[in-house]
Amino acid sequence: MDYCKYVGSSRNVGFISTRLAGTDGVSLETIKWADVFKKENFNCFYFAGDLDYPPKCSY
Repeated sequence: MDYCKYVGSSRNVGFISTRLAGTDGVSLETIKWADVFKKENFNCFYFAGDLDYPPKCSY
């Protein structure tokens, strides 16, 4: 598998929305993309007013 040459040692990605909770379309797509990034060893963080993710990675 090829890796992006522009990504350095910091492998973090953040998802920003007004709401990341429940089963709405945005939340479900965020879960899908987070799974893709996690498989590539990225750390995922979530930023929203309404969250249902673990506090360790939610802001």
